[in-house]
Parts: sequence; structure tokens; C-alpha cells
Amino acid sequence: MQSSDSDITSPQLVGSRYHVINRIGAGGMGIVFRATDRLTGKVVALKQVTTPGEQLEFASSGASVDFRLSLAQEFKTLASMRHPNIISVLDYGFNAARQPYYTMELLEDAQTIIEAGRGLSLDGKINLLTQLLQALIYLHRRGIIHRDLKPDNVMVINSQVKVLDFGLAVARQFISQEEEGVIGTLAYMAPEVIQSAPATEASDMYAVGVMGYEIIAERHPFNVKDIGGLVHNMLMTMPDFDALDVDERISEVLMKLLAKDPAERYHSPRPVLDDLAAAI
Repeated sequence: MQSSDSDITSPQLVGSRYHVINRIGAGGMGIVFRATDRLTGKVVALKQVTTPGEQLEFASSGASVDFRLSLAQEFKTLASMRHPNIISVLDYGFNAARQPYYTMELLEDAQTIIEAGRGLSLDGKINLLTQLLQALIYLHRRGIIHRDLKPDNVMVINSQVKVLDFGLAVARQFISQEEEGVIGTLAYMAPEVIQSAPATEASDMYAVGVMGYEIIAERHPFNVKDIGGLVHNMLMTMPDFDALDVDERISEVLMKLLAKDPAERYHSPRPVLDDLAAAI
């Protein structure tokens, strides 16, 4: 990804308000920094958007000739979101180079939902999934499809799930190779999206199914180190549900979440919560 990391590689002010401390990560849309909010004194996460405007897709607002206007409208919507299982977007703006940025609450020492689920009881694992589903109920009711649900975007801190990077996704960035040879976003992408269909609520639910299987089985449903085999299996093969070693009703919930045909899949989180509650 081409970025303007050089713009804020050393401590400086962003938006005349945020003093950048250090870089803490990079991902969809741009680079994340730890920064001090000089207005409140709090340390926040500041995400500098480095992706060109024409490569951004907007989840809750229509297309605009001026992508900066679209971003401002989008960030205004995201900053209004308040839910215990969704990261709080605190502020947004444009830096001196007219690059957009937004700030979020900083999650120190957080784990991915997969890491947090390891070694938990079945009830503990289901609790993590329940919190994720509650976050999606909130987003979907507001017309926001996440589009890029994956463990790196579903963090857990003090046993509380926090969904990140909702509302915006980067076009054509879905297939990514990580250093360990493990596929990133592709491993959580719905079959229809792999085949170039638009993301929907049902594709969000597929990603929940992949993470649900991975949390319970403590392994991904497919071999993620073989790209060709992974794509084939995601399009054509159902996971081994016997490996889950759970009540059949829980397996049935995951089967429906992971249905290849979106018409056969859950289309919203609420019925998943109801069926999980009945199963346990």
C-alpha cells in the first residue's frame, strides 16, 4: 500500500490538536498512531487515511464527486455511533496536506477475538460471539455493513468485544498475504463476495460464521496457507462440523452462517442470537 507515512513519522501536530507519539499499526485505509489529544489530555488512536479516494467504498452514504465531502459525511455518521461493543470514533478532520484522519478510543493490550477465545469454556466462547452479534445488530439497523469483518477488526479487552473499522472498506484490498503466509481478509470473505458480488448483511454473517467456527474449534475451518485450495474450499466445500464437538444445534447455527448460497444464510444477527440462546 502506498502511503504518506513520511507526513507523520516524527512527533507533530495533526489537526492542530493531536500530538503524534508513535506508529502502532497499519491496515485497511491507512496507518494508525498513538497520539495525545491536547484538548482533553487523553491518549487516543489516530488513523491517517492514506488510500486514494477513488479506492474507498462507503457503507452508509452515497457516492460523491468530492470524496473528502463523502468522508466527512461518513465520519460524522461513525462518530455518532455509541455501543459498548463498538469502538468509539471520537473526532475526524483533515491534516495540513488535506489527508483525512479520524481518532478512536485506544485499546491497549487488546487481543483478537480468536486469541481471547482460546482455552475458554464453550459458554465463554459463545459470550464473545454474542457480543459480536450485538454490535452487528446496532450497525445493521443503522444501514452500515461492515464489509471487512475479521479477527484483526474484532478485538477483546477486559472480556469486552470491540468491533473496529466499521463503515468503510478499501476496494480491491481484500486478498492480502501476511508475513506468516496466512491469508488475511480473504479467509473471512463470503463466497459471493469472492465472486465479485457486492457485500451485504449476509456476507457480514458469513464472516461471523468463520470466526465462530474458529473460536470453538480453535482452528480456521479451512487450510489458509494454500491460497488456491482456500478459494476452492470457500466456494465449494463445507467445513468439518464434527470437529467442533458441540451440541448439534450449535453446529446447525454455524452451518447456516457458513452456507455458500447467501439466500440460505442468516441475513441478520438477531435470529443467530435467538438460535444460539436456544442451543445453550
